Amino acid sequence: MTRQVVIGTRTIPYTVRESARAKRKRIEVTPAGVEVVVPDGTADPDVTAFVSTRRRWLHDKTLEVREEVARLRARTPEGVHSGAKILFRDRYLRLRVEATDVEQPDVTYRTAFHVRVPRALTGKRRDEAVEKVLRDWMDTRLLEDAWAVVRHRGRSHGLEPRDVRVKDQRTLWGSCGRDGVLRLDRKLARVPKQVFEYVVVHELCHLQHRDHSSAFWDLVGQLLPRYEGLKQWLEQHEVEVG
Repeated sequence: MTRQVVIGTRTIPYTVRESARAKRKRIEVTPAGVEVVVPDGTADPDVTAFVSTRRRWLHDKTLEVREEVARLRARTPEGVHSGAKILFRDRYLRLRVEATDVEQPDVTYRTAFHVRVPRALTGKRRDEAVEKVLRDWMDTRLLEDAWAVVRHRGRSHGLEPRDVRVKDQRTLWGSCGRDGVLRLDRKLARVPKQVFEYVVVHELCHLQHRDHSSAFWDLVGQLLPRYEGLKQWLEQHEVEVG
């Protein structure tokens, strides 16, 4: 349920989430919006009163996040030319592109990305080939990592998807269809592995709970204790990552 608080000339909407794991009330401000997390059973008037006591902080924090979003969106794109930096698992790594006698583009990775392309590829065709081989390579890493999370976290709780697929999700980090298929956003290749693990666990738990009820979050906590810090990281960095 969306509510709002008026601070001067600004109206700030926020959502309320009850959590069985929450010991106290708190407010989380991210580029996605404002969420008030409260212990289960907290009365509505208590929520409203709590938000009211944090009005000045909320005003300043939302402006701070807005400015950070604008700064990140103004940043120059990394590109796919030699010397560019590619964001992979929360690290910016140098890209080296080399024209060689290979028949098809390929990529190797150690402390940087090294992409070899056929000499005949130039200009836009070369850039497209580099972008595709990097995307395919990262998609493969995501699938391998996702199935590792399924084996390590999900199977012991009877949670195993019918399949895992990587695609451009646009507005979602992941989804769990009623067909039992987990669909993950390929931009997750940019986040730390622990944060990626949280996203996979989150979607695995939707195999059992289709909502975000307290029972759902309890199950997430069983599979991945201390998940809340990882969830918060994702919310705070979504503009930079996405």
